[in-house]
Amino acid sequence: DVGSSDRMRYLKYWYVHGGIMLINYDQYRALLGKKVENEKEDYFKMLVNPGADVIILDEGHRIKNSTTHISTLINQVRTSSRICLTGYPLQNHLSEYYDMISFIAPNLLGSPDKFKSYFSNIIEKCYVDSSNSIKHQAAMKMYVLQILTDSVTHRRDDIVLSHDLPPKTEYVVRFK
Repeated sequence: DVGSSDRMRYLKYWYVHGGIMLINYDQYRALLGKKVENEKEDYFKMLVNPGADVIILDEGHRIKNSTTHISTLINQVRTSSRICLTGYPLQNHLSEYYDMISFIAPNLLGSPDKFKSYFSNIIEKCYVDSSNSIKHQAAMKMYVLQILTDSVTHRRDDIVLSHDLPPKTEYVVRFK
């Protein structure tokens, strides 16, 4: 386990000399929430302003709510190169997708309210038993959203992994 003084020394070395730093969301939040004011300022300077040249968020859907503390901290990072990786871009609501796109391309989708009124309200009210008119409106909005975000997204399905993964094996287990 790395102690506080060792952590600061490693971060200062990274800040001065560059390189790659891996840090998880919880540690990032903990460092920026330090109680000692001068430590907090040092961490803020190194991790947020100016921050890293490139920031890559793995499990990017974790910033799915722009009002959470971690989202607020991540979105403050002063960097021009942002990458967000996720296997679940539309896990629950379009608002999650909006938050990820807003992280990598701020202002591309407008304000949360405009996004909701133009995209989410129409797309999320479309169900299997919706009228053809509603389905058509939702499909058109999804198409516009796809075109709008095409320059900042790189989508792939499970076919990309099919050559590298062993075949799926299913078992049926019966209990009496």
